[in-house]
Amino acid sequence: MRNNNYTKYELNQSPFYYLKSKAKLAKLLGITKNKLKIITKSDDLYTERKIYGKNGNPRIVEKTRLDLKRVQKRLEEQRG
Repeated sequence: MRNNNYTKYELNQSPFYYLKSKAKLAKLLGITKNKLKIITKSDDLYTERKIYGKNGNPRIVEKTRLDLKRVQKRLEEQRG
């Protein structure tokens, strides 16, 4: 279960609010500008697979690509 005890702050206090360039965004996310471009242009950020539940019914789950997962983690860290 996720811990949703985040500190709330005004939107203009977000580290993302005043970003003016992709280079600054990439730096804040801890990736290169080129990697940011690759991630934003990519169509294969998730891979699908079928898993079966205890009752035998199948469902589709999507696995996040590792580079995107790192960016998502960094966004989560910046959230609070």
